[in-house]
Amino acid sequence: MSRNPDVGIDRAAPVGYVYYVSDEQLADYGRLSLLERLTWLDQARRFVMLAETDQIARRRARLRNEGAVPSLLET
Repeated sequence: MSRNPDVGIDRAAPVGYVYYVSDEQLADYGRLSLLERLTWLDQARRFVMLAETDQIARRRARLRNEGAVPSLLET
């Protein structure tokens, strides 16, 4: 019996964003300061949001519950 839980499971075709990160790129990222990492992450987030379709934007908003009733902290 295999201990791998993925054995024998059919996988759906990849959808969404697919990318590859090399060991060298990971090492470069690891050398960044915390502020540089957060800046890089924010720039990547903004890029993805600019590239998304209206349908994807609506799905993202729904999943994040954007537009929900404001919390008590916001009043």
